[in-house]
Amino acid sequence: MQLPVSALTTYQLGFAVVFLVMAIHLDGIDAVFSDTRAWIGLVFGLGICGTGLAYILYYYILANLGALAASSVTYIPPIVSLVIGILVAGESIDALECVAVVFVLAGVAALQLGKRTEHSWRAKN
Repeated sequence: MQLPVSALTTYQLGFAVVFLVMAIHLDGIDAVFSDTRAWIGLVFGLGICGTGLAYILYYYILANLGALAASSVTYIPPIVSLVIGILVAGESIDALECVAVVFVLAGVAALQLGKRTEHSWRAKN
């Protein structure tokens, strides 16, 4: 199925909204939409810029680099969140978080290096 990346993203987010509206209670939702800055930030900041762009990039990576690279990308957002917390929110980290970052990056590197080794091994044989 060779659908455009934007179509896949639109379908996935559209169906998510439909199922979300069917599954949750909407009591109190008017409190969010009574504050203009809150709903603009919610829709554009989280919806379009956060989730929408993330899905577009994910499907682009999936189509052009393959499933292994796409699955490896999903391990990076917690590290980005940790860095944003440090730089923007002034959070502090300890040794456990540093070790976790090293393990995540080592795992992504191992996946990528394993993929390259497999391709070079197949090319030789």
